[in-house]
Amino acid sequence: MSARQRHSRVPAPDGWTTIASPRKAKSKSAAASALLAHKSDLTNGAGAHDAAADESTPTEAEVAKVTARLQRQITAFNAASCCAKLKDLLRDELDIHRDTTQGSVETEGISNVLILALGSLSDSFGPAPGYQLAAALAIIDVLREHSTTMKKAMRILSYDPVYTALDRTVLSSFGISVVTGAQVPSDEGWYRRALVYMPHASVWLNHAYFMRRPRVWIGNCFAMYESAVTGLRPGEDGGDDEDGRTGKKDEGDDGNDGSGGGEVRGILREVRGVMEGYKRVEWPEEGWGGGAVFNNLVVYVRKETDIDAAGEEGDLTDAVAALTLEK
Repeated sequence: MSARQRHSRVPAPDGWTTIASPRKAKSKSAAASALLAHKSDLTNGAGAHDAAADESTPTEAEVAKVTARLQRQITAFNAASCCAKLKDLLRDELDIHRDTTQGSVETEGISNVLILALGSLSDSFGPAPGYQLAAALAIIDVLREHSTTMKKAMRILSYDPVYTALDRTVLSSFGISVVTGAQVPSDEGWYRRALVYMPHASVWLNHAYFMRRPRVWIGNCFAMYESAVTGLRPGEDGGDDEDGRTGKKDEGDDGNDGSGGGEVRGILREVRGVMEGYKRVEWPEEGWGGGAVFNNLVVYVRKETDIDAAGEEGDLTDAVAALTLEK
């Protein structure tokens, strides 16, 4: 049995899919893994976008307890060198200066932030969601440095099907608008001016939102998913590197053994062309806070030439639409 055959895709009744070993196909821990996947739009597969919509309003004490814990995590992250390096990375790559008069045209184009796959802040027993929220807030702070007008114009949206009523209340207190799956933007123009942050989402979700070509995309490197499906490290026999280098396949293996490996390889090939328009930057200190917080995260920033091309394409689309209306 090849390494690829030891893994299978296990569809759940709610529409999500887990990549797992057959021996653990029914394991709850497997279903809660980083490879918990849905291939369309983060819905739960039954047409519902907000599983917690019928919950009662959280009490002030509940909100205060969760908020206090998150504030401690935010304070800890803000004091860490990881946070300082992350902010400097974004300032350098986006040409953001502390002197707000030097803000660049490209930077001013980021007026939207989308946070996906954050996880529940109130139901989680682990530190990851809180620290990942802290990083999101640090990122937003950097985007707001260059212009006071951006503070009013920036739209900060978040969606995860596991959010509870308590999560939604707490996120709102941090200036983040929780939306339903149906309200997650789909307009290309919106993403041209967006930063998308999705720590530890599935390969299918990462693919879906990377292919929307946001100004900045932060998520897991795609090669890790190939490794998860095949059981091989990137670059080993049968494994793909994120830049497209492919190791030797098993003899007679077409990559479509039903395990999902062939589909993941197809995704990697598709995103490779889009990656050419981006600069990849490694997330600083990915081991900070424990292995499950920021591990395997990368930052993709659109190159200026690609931004100009996208802008011209958008202008042409708008012009055609205007001519159509005039007829």
